[in-house]
Amino acid sequence: MPREFSTIVEKNREIRLRDGTPTYADIYRPAESGKAPVIVVRTPYNKEGGTGGSLSVLMPYQKFAERGYVVVVQDTRGRFESAGEFSPYLTETNDGYDTVAWAAKQPWSNGATALMGASYYGATTLLGARSNPPGLRAVFAHITTDEYYETWSYHGGAFQLGFLGTWGAGLAAAQLIRPDSQISQEKRQRLAQAIANAKETLSHRPLTTLPGISEPGVAPWWKDWTGHTENDAYWRQIRVADSHSSMRVAGLHSGGWFDIFLAGTLRNFVGMTKASLAPQKLVIGPWAHGSAERHLGAMDFGATGPAGFSPLPMDAQLWFDRHLMGKQDVNTGAPVRYFLLGANTWQESTGWPIPGAATQRWFFQSRGAANSLRGDGVLTRETPSSDQPDDVFLYNPDRPVPTQGGNTLMMAVHLPGPHDQRDLEERDDVLVYTSPVLQQDLKVVGPVTVHLWATTDGRDTDWTAKLLDVLPDGKAVGLCDGIIRARYRQGTDKQVLLAPGQPYEYTVDLVATANLFRAGHRVRVEVSSSNFPRFDRNSNTGGKIQEEATGRTAVQRVHHTAGRPSFIELPVLAS
Repeated sequence: MPREFSTIVEKNREIRLRDGTPTYADIYRPAESGKAPVIVVRTPYNKEGGTGGSLSVLMPYQKFAERGYVVVVQDTRGRFESAGEFSPYLTETNDGYDTVAWAAKQPWSNGATALMGASYYGATTLLGARSNPPGLRAVFAHITTDEYYETWSYHGGAFQLGFLGTWGAGLAAAQLIRPDSQISQEKRQRLAQAIANAKETLSHRPLTTLPGISEPGVAPWWKDWTGHTENDAYWRQIRVADSHSSMRVAGLHSGGWFDIFLAGTLRNFVGMTKASLAPQKLVIGPWAHGSAERHLGAMDFGATGPAGFSPLPMDAQLWFDRHLMGKQDVNTGAPVRYFLLGANTWQESTGWPIPGAATQRWFFQSRGAANSLRGDGVLTRETPSSDQPDDVFLYNPDRPVPTQGGNTLMMAVHLPGPHDQRDLEERDDVLVYTSPVLQQDLKVVGPVTVHLWATTDGRDTDWTAKLLDVLPDGKAVGLCDGIIRARYRQGTDKQVLLAPGQPYEYTVDLVATANLFRAGHRVRVEVSSSNFPRFDRNSNTGGKIQEEATGRTAVQRVHHTAGRPSFIELPVLAS
């Protein structure tokens, strides 16, 4: 058994940043005199929360202190006890450097430090780490990302409306309780009303005038988020990914198959592993953002599915014991640990993507009527013939396909996770392609991509795709999904509008999954043009979507011939 220490808690210790701004932190440390390694947590969600946990995987701060660590829990600039102006992301690199440097010099510090956090305070963890502050040896970044355009704010060029509309309003609401807030009572009431009626609020167009959050002074960041629709200099200045090659810290990266930031978690591990400057470890469980229990949506993950009963808490303890405490005899295990959906087992690997996975192409085919579950869409390994007719549907932005589960974060509106999609498959604007019944197990583990040949009659539109596991009883469980905004098909740093009626090839990134499709199940792909309100609606005009109050109905055609094949690529492991 590891030694346990009595602890001391120091409240509201001042930490001055380089520009003189005072911030405040609570210090949890062993009562015995002497120096110890320090874990820094920088949160915008109130240091008085006290548990240290998100998804039950981070030990309470006091527990770390009992194991011989000092934990510094700081309210970030402009949040709760700390002074200054809160600007999401923009000051976290310098502020993180200053806080870690301060912690390393304190009389109770031995100079070895780490950063730890989840979600936005996972962002403060990696944004601070990219500056390589003195003494920083390790990070534990949970359910967070590697950049704040793709994955966090946009996906394939589409705006993450459900997340940013609800989370951004919540950030603004917390600012209103500060004694230095100058927001009028009328604006406070309108923001409260917008939050209370989230579904109605997210349906408002244009997005630049979204009720409550868009009012002057309430949430200045809303104008930045909706105004910088491309991956421009505003977003590049806070890209963690650009610093992977110089970050000399041992990194534990963890997330969930249904977490909104899954792609960023995977990219952080891959990028920092490629740099080879320090050991990295990846742990992916069957979780969503804010939900890590045994049941989620239509799935039961079994006894080791909940985060608290998974290997991750012990992985985190061992990671800090080795890379921060300096216990070289501690074994931190395989570089990759992941939960295999459908089998309810934890698996290990030497890397990501999983070495040895074989890419299989599953082609879309039909006789021109793949619309809805009642259609004739087929998913097959056979290459399509040259004379298959197009599948055609209408995409009306006033009648979007509603969000149903998936990698979402908008609890007030829709719950995330692997939900049954059959009611959506009754719609004629959803194309459904289904495989024959599998005769043997199919283990799909890794990145998932849809390649789509399609035509629209407008200057711009969206294309969405989902991968599903169809059970013998017909239940169609969503595993992963994605979207591409057509104007960003050549990259999100620039827009190139379409020539109406001309076929184009699109790549739709569904991020990744790890699922065992059992014998007797079927594989299914859905294709459509909306997933609302997870993503904003494309108006189909080619104009500035965030500024448009109306749109037009688009005629959509999906091609699947030998010359223009549409298919999904699945990474398959041998059983």
